[in-house]
Amino acid sequence: MIRMFLWQMYLDVEITNLGISLVEIDKLLDENPASYVESCHHPFEHIYFFQFIQSLMGTALLVHYKSREEVHSSEGLTSYIFQKFLLERLFVKAGCHRGRCLFEFKDVLPIKNVYALYLRLGEPHTARQFLNVACTKKGEEPPCYRAWSGNKESLIANFLGNNVNAVGHNFLYIPEKEVVGEQPEEYLNEIEEIDPYFQDLSTLRILGPKIIVQCLYTVCPAIIQNNLICTMDYSMTFLEFYEVLICCALSVLAKIRKKKIFIKKLFTEEPKAEDIADLDTSSRKGSAKLKRKK
Repeated sequence: MIRMFLWQMYLDVEITNLGISLVEIDKLLDENPASYVESCHHPFEHIYFFQFIQSLMGTALLVHYKSREEVHSSEGLTSYIFQKFLLERLFVKAGCHRGRCLFEFKDVLPIKNVYALYLRLGEPHTARQFLNVACTKKGEEPPCYRAWSGNKESLIANFLGNNVNAVGHNFLYIPEKEVVGEQPEEYLNEIEEIDPYFQDLSTLRILGPKIIVQCLYTVCPAIIQNNLICTMDYSMTFLEFYEVLICCALSVLAKIRKKKIFIKKLFTEEPKAEDIADLDTSSRKGSAKLKRKK
C-alpha cells in the first residue's frame, strides 16, 4: 500500500477522534530506525508489511497512552495493548470508510496537482495556516475573481491548449490518446501573469472563517472541544488537506445554489420578510468573530 491508504485506514478507525494526529503517527514511524521509511509524510511512498505492523504497534501504544488505562495482564503489557487495539478498534471499524477524496471524488482532480497545492502551504501545515490562506485578512483588498472567471477557460485554452488541467498554480498536460503504460507529463509551474488569483485558496473566502473552521473540524475533530477552539496548530497531512478542500468546495457550491434559489424566488414570487432577514443574518454570521478559548 501507499501511505495515503494507511492514513485512510486510521481515519476509518477514528484515531483522530482520540486526539492523535496522523502527523504524530508518521513521526513515530519515521523515528523508528528499524522502519527504513524513505520520508516522513510523503503520501505516495510505499508502505511494506513490516512497516505496516510497526505503524500499528506504535499507534496502539499511543492509544493506550491517551487512555491512561492501568494494565494487569499475565500475557505482557505490549501484547495486551496490541491485541486490545486490534480487537476493539481496528477489526471493528476498519472498512467503514470516512471521507470522499479516495472514493466518490477520486477522479475530480489530478492528485499530483492537488499535492502541489498542498506543498505550497507546507508539508505538513497547520489548520491555522489553512485558515489564513483561505480567508481575506483585515485591510486586504480581495482580488476580483468574477471578472476573471468568465474568461478563464478560454484564456487557458488559447495560451496552453485544450488538454490542460490547472490546479494550484500548476499545469498537468493530459494526452488525448494515452499509450498503454505511459504516464501523463509532470505538472509544470504556472506563468503567474496568466492566472494570478484563481488558483489560490482565497477563492474560499466567501465562506467566512466560521464555515471554514467547521470544515476543518469535520476532518480534524481535535481542534474543537466542547464547542470551543482548543488548538489551531493541528498539523494536517495531505489526505486531511484534500478532505478539507472538498468539504469547503461543497460548502461553496451549497452557498451559491442557495443564493440562486433565492434570486429565482425574487423574480417568481414576492419574497417574504423572514427570507430576506435570514439571508442578511447568514451573511453577517459569516464575518462574525469565532469564539476562542482563553
